[in-house]
Amino acid sequence: NIITRKRDEPLRGGVKSRFGRFRTLDLEADLSTSGKRWRNEFFVNHNRSTGYSLNPNSISQTVPEYGNTTLNIRSGVEITDWMDLDGTFRFYDEQQQNLALSALSSRPDETTERLVLQSEETRREWMGHLTLSLRPASRLDLDLEFLSNVYHSGHELTPTGRSVPAAGSVYESTNFRQQYHRPELKAGFRWNLQHHTLGGTGRVVDKLTAERYQGQPTFTTRYLFLQH
Repeated sequence: NIITRKRDEPLRGGVKSRFGRFRTLDLEADLSTSGKRWRNEFFVNHNRSTGYSLNPNSISQTVPEYGNTTLNIRSGVEITDWMDLDGTFRFYDEQQQNLALSALSSRPDETTERLVLQSEETRREWMGHLTLSLRPASRLDLDLEFLSNVYHSGHELTPTGRSVPAAGSVYESTNFRQQYHRPELKAGFRWNLQHHTLGGTGRVVDKLTAERYQGQPTFTTRYLFLQH
């Protein structure tokens, strides 16, 4: 759980870059703006490398070639003296490429043919978080939150060169997708400096989509919580 610092400067930004062996590049930029009742923060990062191999006799690299991009946007506004709205959006995308070997033969008595396979892996994630905070009384706080997250990963193997099956055809493919949604309402009341009561309710909806599951499994739960 990483909670970033809220910046109060009217305008602030920066750019950082690093470059190293194996064409490794790490580039990031951030920008934050704020006014009397609002603030915005933007962050973007791109990291890539051609990877490397610790075993020169292996067709597969120890660290595969990869590239990933992260985008994070955070905004907040003070609507009134007793109402605030905050939102966060995050996007992550990653690609990986590598080579692998596989055995293929049509009959047990035949010579086994070694296939060179191109491995492509993808991973994407979207996350949105919205919070409406209310202070209707001096000791009472109300928060209405909604969190939504979508995660997807895929892996595909395709033959390369003169091989059977033909180059470019899909040798193996897997996909996984998960959706997670959680609305929540909570209230807190401060009796005095020593006593604080917090309670609320929420709901979780979790959906999965993958080849190893029949249909689209869905998990739904409702919950209550109270602490003092």
